[in-house]
Amino acid sequence: MPTATRKQFSNSQVTRSRKLEGMWWGDGGAYFVASFARFSDGSEAQHDGQVWFLDPDEDTIELKLHFAYTPEDQDTDPDGPDNITVSAHGGLIIAEDGEGASHLVGSTDAGEVFFLARNELNDSEFAGPCFSGDKKTLFAGIQSPGIVLAIQGPWRKQR
Repeated sequence: MPTATRKQFSNSQVTRSRKLEGMWWGDGGAYFVASFARFSDGSEAQHDGQVWFLDPDEDTIELKLHFAYTPEDQDTDPDGPDNITVSAHGGLIIAEDGEGASHLVGSTDAGEVFFLARNELNDSEFAGPCFSGDKKTLFAGIQSPGIVLAIQGPWRKQR
């Protein structure tokens, strides 16, 4: 019988998260989002979210993005990754569900993050980013009042 993943590592090597968030299949595997972790939850390290990639062919899980714990900076530092999609043009698009301003966050294939959009309408979160079939339009919702935005490029390959 295989050894459980948690039993393969010490507590200092396993970073707990409060819950799993969004997931998207792309690039031959599954990207999934782990919400924030705090010492109060028993985690050995604090963070404001992580994005992992499960490669079923290689039987591996790799940390792709790590959002540092920055309690003093809730508007200009990405935090609280939630919904996710694989960009049709390279990298990922992530809807934030953290403290402060709500953003759509992009990442390059190299793991660099950038703000793609900011909700200036209200303090509600972005939700459900996804691209149209022709890859020209990014759709993203704002949870309250329940609207969907259609964002058109120009899009280009992120490096």
